[in-house]
Amino acid sequence: MQDRVAYAGITSERPLNFWSRVVVSGRGQQWSLASCLRTPLENLQSTNSHIAHRCLELSRHLADAQGSTSSADQAAADRAATRYRRLQEQWGAVVAEIRNIKGSSRFLLPPSYEDLQAAAREPHNVPLPSITLTELKNLKDRFARAVRRASAMGPKEQRNDLIVLLRTVWDEIMLPIVNVLERVLELKHLCRIWLCPTTDFTSIPLHAAHSFLTKADGSGKEPCLKDLYICSYTLTLSALIRSRQLMKKRVPPSFVAIGQGQPLAGESKELLTVDSEIELVRKL
Repeated sequence: MQDRVAYAGITSERPLNFWSRVVVSGRGQQWSLASCLRTPLENLQSTNSHIAHRCLELSRHLADAQGSTSSADQAAADRAATRYRRLQEQWGAVVAEIRNIKGSSRFLLPPSYEDLQAAAREPHNVPLPSITLTELKNLKDRFARAVRRASAMGPKEQRNDLIVLLRTVWDEIMLPIVNVLERVLELKHLCRIWLCPTTDFTSIPLHAAHSFLTKADGSGKEPCLKDLYICSYTLTLSALIRSRQLMKKRVPPSFVAIGQGQPLAGESKELLTVDSEIELVRKL
């Protein structure tokens, strides 16, 4: 599929940077799906290694057979299609068998609503009366423009547009949430909170929300979000659930850091300190 998208980008009249983003987005979805498959298979290995091996082997055969169905030789393509359908049937039978195993009923299925509720633990509905969906979209677009302008500014120039926008994020989005965390849930400061934004929220830097106000006694700045809580992002509640499951198993933490200092041509300036920042993280 990615090859076809890349070919479309080469032959299409649309700009190359558009198709580059499409390819990267597709690759991200592919890795996301792969990560979802990896965890249940790892869990299955510990309880039934034989059927886990069968599942993995059939997955590989299916991937190989899919490419053969596009053969220019019609007879070969028909044989490949027949083999592919047979493998699909075998795959479906194995998946059904796995789902009959205790604890594996949701194998390769989206998490149930009850599972997602568990990720929230103590759900609270926090209304955001000061911002509408239309205003949220406008805020996202204003951030995109402000970031582009800021990328062309010198390091000592004041980013007034971003200051105004981050103050809006604090007042209208994050302050109501912080009030619930402090007053209702009584969450201690400097605890970690997980942000799982969707739709236009994904393009707004929620973690950077700031009032930029001075305390009434003039002793310093009012605290911002990063002074109160440690913010982390999770793409999905499913990813958060898997992370918590690994913590219960006391698996040593590990992660991969990828730095992208070279933006798409003509879109913004090169980020010159990405390598040194990743090296600092590696040494922690």
